[in-house]
Amino acid sequence: MRAATKKIWALHLVANAAVVAGAYLWLGIGDASALQLAATALFGVLLVAFTVWLHGAVFAHFREPDLPLSGVFRTALRHLPPLVVVAVVAAALYWLLEWLLGRAYSPASNTASWLTLHLHRPVRPALILSIVTLKVRVMEWWVVPVLLLPLVAGIAGNGWRGIARAPFACLRTWTFWIGCPLLLLLALYVPGRLIRWVPYEGGLGLEMTSFVLRWLIAWLLFVTAWFAVVALACGRRLWGQRAAEQS
Repeated sequence: MRAATKKIWALHLVANAAVVAGAYLWLGIGDASALQLAATALFGVLLVAFTVWLHGAVFAHFREPDLPLSGVFRTALRHLPPLVVVAVVAAALYWLLEWLLGRAYSPASNTASWLTLHLHRPVRPALILSIVTLKVRVMEWWVVPVLLLPLVAGIAGNGWRGIARAPFACLRTWTFWIGCPLLLLLALYVPGRLIRWVPYEGGLGLEMTSFVLRWLIAWLLFVTAWFAVVALACGRRLWGQRAAEQS
């Protein structure tokens, strides 16, 4: 791993913790008055902008690994508006997928009834719903990230012009198609499961020690796996070598 990558990785360990603390603080801001509501909206916008800037800098770093840390953050700040637009579009897309999944029971039940009628054998709605759920999860963890992350990489390095210069060459490598969803699971799914896992129920001291260790491992796993995903999306590997010819 490059020295510059180690520096921004260490920075992210702290900065992402600040983002989480800011999110908890934002949830605690009251909205009883117009002033409080305006403060909540302003703080939320600033928190989103800071988070996008922070992670945009990671994409910019792996696009131009020879840039100093200050140059990486200046690049991400310069391209912050398109990065925020892409982040909002991505959030809306994931919300839409979850919204559709939440309303899939009635179509699944109708489909099961139709299949039961035409196949002359019972088809359970739960089976149809599980198939729909599987398709949505494949979209969320595989199709959307594989197509979206190289686009974000291009925009982080070149702004709106990066849409045409995105490193889509990584789509020609099997390592990205396989590595992207697996690393995303390691970055986002596994840490959550690890934190919620309670391996020991007993004394308060042991439980607290277990909780702190699980949080620490989950945090390190999240940042490291996320960096690896971004590196692959930028056509590189975490340790700085080129993984695919950049466009």
